[in-house]
Amino acid sequence: MPGDGPESRLMQALAALAEQVWVLKDRQVVTEKVLAARGIDLQDEIEHFQPDAELAAQLDEQRQHFIASVMASFRDEPAGGS
Repeated sequence: MPGDGPESRLMQALAALAEQVWVLKDRQVVTEKVLAARGIDLQDEIEHFQPDAELAAQLDEQRQHFIASVMASFRDEPAGGS
């Protein structure tokens, strides 16, 4: 079926990923603005934050899981595929 090949799946995955990244960016900006309006300006702290070893390990594990789940979508056949 046209539009159901690997290129189409790649474009669908990229569009879905871009949408989710935008949602996160939007929420981050809104969160920072709401906090700043309440007298809590975290922009500089966020920019210069250095996680401790425990948080760094947690973030690394979550990053690896996220990347693995994205990459898995490129290996799996579409539902109902041959």
